[in-house]
Amino acid sequence: MRNDEEILKAQESRPASIDDALELPMILNLSNVSGSFTLEWDGIANIPSELSVVLTDLETGATVDLRDEGSYGFEAGTEEDLNEERFMLTLSNVASSSTLGSELPQELSLSQYYPNPFNPTTTISYEHPENGYVTLQVFDMLGRQVATLVVGQISAGTQQVTFDASNLSSGLYIYRLQAANTVITKKLTLIK
Repeated sequence: MRNDEEILKAQESRPASIDDALELPMILNLSNVSGSFTLEWDGIANIPSELSVVLTDLETGATVDLRDEGSYGFEAGTEEDLNEERFMLTLSNVASSSTLGSELPQELSLSQYYPNPFNPTTTISYEHPENGYVTLQVFDMLGRQVATLVVGQISAGTQQVTFDASNLSSGLYIYRLQAANTVITKKLTLIK
């Protein structure tokens, strides 16, 4: 059992944020005992929701999401099982892991905004197939630019931006996404 000082040191040494997966090997120390065993855990609610916590049994390849399950059963009994890394605990950022696990978009696309119509904020999503310079702007029906939502180098993948139109009047607006030689425009409706 760890004392309070060891727990405090462990918490102080954890990273402030996790951009890549953090893997923590776990060693079995069953000391001459064999048979069926169960790992149980609680306190997962104390881990920030943006982190994924997965236990991997390195012997069987089984994985368990600690948020979905409360325990894991396994067999152990050989001398090789004792004092060897049997499990890997992996912590990763949910946003990063979902991006890494999915394929990059094949072409530039601009999604329908949500909610539709909106008052006064809405979310606009777009997909960009490669890292590059992107602009996302909003224009009124006379062609005047009323907002610039994105301008600059953007990483490949699916992106979201929130548009706050609280300073604009009700009506139709055009939002335009431009990357390289491609321009996509769509309409949005603001109702106050």
